[in-house]
Amino acid sequence: MKPKVVAISYGQLTDILIEMKKLYESVVELQIIDALLEEALNTARRLEQREEVEVFVTGNSNARILVNNLETPIVAIKAGASTVAEKVYEAAKTYGEPIAVMSFRNRMPALQDLLELLKVKAEEFVFTDSHSAEECIRTLQSRGFKAVVGAGQVCRIAQKYNFPSVFRYPRETILEALDTAAKLAVSRWYDKLKNKQLKVILDNIQNGVIATDRSGMINLFNASAEKILGIEKEAAVGRQITDILPGEKYREAQAIKRPELNCVERLNQKELVCNYIPIVEKDQVEGMVVTFNNLKDVQESEYEIRRKYRNKGFIARATLNDIIGESPAIKQAKIFAERFAKSEGTVLITGESGTGKELFAQGIHLASKRAGGPFVPINCAALPENLLESELFGYEEGAFTGAKKGGKAGLFELAHRGTLFLDEIGEISLNLQTRLLRALQEREIMRVGGSRVIPVDVRVIAATNRNLKQAIKEGRMREDFYYRINVLNLRVPPLRERPEDIDLLAHHLMLKIFNRMELSGRSQRVVGRYLQMVLPNLKKYSWPGNVRELENFLERFIAVVLGEERLTPNEVVGLTEKLLSAEGDLLSLPPKATDLEKERERILKVLQETGGKKKVAAERLGISRVTLWRKLKDFKGS
Repeated sequence: MKPKVVAISYGQLTDILIEMKKLYESVVELQIIDALLEEALNTARRLEQREEVEVFVTGNSNARILVNNLETPIVAIKAGASTVAEKVYEAAKTYGEPIAVMSFRNRMPALQDLLELLKVKAEEFVFTDSHSAEECIRTLQSRGFKAVVGAGQVCRIAQKYNFPSVFRYPRETILEALDTAAKLAVSRWYDKLKNKQLKVILDNIQNGVIATDRSGMINLFNASAEKILGIEKEAAVGRQITDILPGEKYREAQAIKRPELNCVERLNQKELVCNYIPIVEKDQVEGMVVTFNNLKDVQESEYEIRRKYRNKGFIARATLNDIIGESPAIKQAKIFAERFAKSEGTVLITGESGTGKELFAQGIHLASKRAGGPFVPINCAALPENLLESELFGYEEGAFTGAKKGGKAGLFELAHRGTLFLDEIGEISLNLQTRLLRALQEREIMRVGGSRVIPVDVRVIAATNRNLKQAIKEGRMREDFYYRINVLNLRVPPLRERPEDIDLLAHHLMLKIFNRMELSGRSQRVVGRYLQMVLPNLKKYSWPGNVRELENFLERFIAVVLGEERLTPNEVVGLTEKLLSAEGDLLSLPPKATDLEKERERILKVLQETGGKKKVAAERLGISRVTLWRKLKDFKGS
């Protein structure tokens, strides 16, 4: 048996949850029920009464009703204002404007500010039940709205009236809620197991155990205590402990607030060995635990229960649809990735650092028939050869100094019936290439220090930013190994080859950073205005660090301009150049010699006209003072 998570959903949310269900089969039992509002509450109550659920996960509308009527934890799938704004932005691009947003019971704080920031014409409407939602959608059609953004109920009603709709919950948000629910369910499940174990332990250990509250009233009396003292539990619970055991040592332990151990007590011609252990909280005795046994049966024993529950849930989270970009280059890469997903051949993903090779690997895995299996990633450049070998293939007990007792399964075994992602494949040694070649050819591995062949059903996706053919020429890669991993080749384009995606990526990443930083709507609006000023400049930059560098730049950009509300466009552009040049790259290529002479004449002329005032000259030239200073310095050097 496994912990049980019940997802109560409706419409499109149900469809997405069904798709994701297989991702959690190894961790929890995920039951999906398509229900709404009152029906959802009645269903949830029945499950709770039968104790058939650890955690509920549901959309925000259902959650608001369930949370006030149930004791079982509820994880709500929520889409924040920035997420909904992003969906509105997508809807406007697809269907035109204006766009309607439908929210259950309450409006979303900061949503309107974000929509103004994105310059999208949209309006938010609130509904309270299915009837009001349906009336609202009919009204939207008559008022000329092009589409509606909402949850499952809204989308299903819109479909009924052939009205375009966009589902407000992105897959990432749903996955985050499911991850939270699964972790909470596992935690509650193990807490219940621990409580049951404790009861079994208390009822089966040879020592008698009595627990009292701060007043000395008994609230726990185990089976051994019944047997040793000849008193039934029902007759003991609720009585003062001094009615059953001598009170001297009990009161002494209570007074000194420290345990009194191995005290020999005489009771009704019986000699008992007792331990009085006060429960002290903030220097106050809140209760007492007393353990005891017959003197003749006393055996010193120590009970320590340590259980570690480790969930090795290797899960891919990014689908190919989650990869941002509308450029021909990225679309072509996604098309090939979808085709490769249908194959079982080894995939070699090539591309510069920061282009998102692991995202493509996860997307291929989730689009393949192995999506229900594990996705196991490892960076081959991060470990030395001997450690990487033992991580990949595992090891037997005694294989080397420090090897765990019983040995350890390797990543090939953990990836059985799933995908093994070998990042930085170009960094592995020739010796390890030989072992990997055999594993890929024979579909079997042997642990380090072992003699047993273990069959594995694993698909391998490898990735590199190196020129592997050059590595073959230099003797750093086996040619047969190269052709074994390069069955299906997928090249991920660098960001400089798809500048048309920078606008979309920048807005997506900016909203993600806003969420992470929990910025106010006003701050988001100011930062967004500054970003609009420099987007043309960002499209001219070469981005050697690709999407990762773009995200890092945006993080720095937001941190620097945050709180600044009166920067001029020239100052923002100059700041951007400074932030980018801090990476060691120029915003654009230097002008040719002839252009340089013309630019020099023009700058010197403007400086002469402004009386040498660099600030005024920079504003007239449309550049920052930093850029003007740098150009003057370059002119002197030339």
